[in-house]
Amino acid sequence: DLYEPLDHSKTSFRLLQVLPTRSQEGHVQCKLFEASIEDWRRDYTCLSYVWGPPNESTNEHIVVINGKKHSGVDKKRQLYLQEPLWIDALCIDQNNIGERSHQVSQMGEIYSHSKQVIAWLG
Repeated sequence: DLYEPLDHSKTSFRLLQVLPTRSQEGHVQCKLFEASIEDWRRDYTCLSYVWGPPNESTNEHIVVINGKKHSGVDKKRQLYLQEPLWIDALCIDQNNIGERSHQVSQMGEIYSHSKQVIAWLG
């Protein structure tokens, strides 16, 4: 599974780090890891964009996260190498209702404790 359970007893969330090398197929590779908002204060960037189903006309492509292929990241977005990112659509297990609720309740803290917020408007 792509997502390991988060520790809901603290302000845990996941960060995504773009790796410097591509996969054998040429896909961008990333690692997803658990972090604490308090420990990572001002050391990550939030990237937020319009959600929606994958669509061929939007230039979405495959990225490899923790060794597993995932779709939905737009090619036009510049990913920051080595800088931890919080990308809501990727860092939250969207299929886990409990986790999604827990993370949504922390979004104010996640955004306010980031170094910067980048909003992609399309």
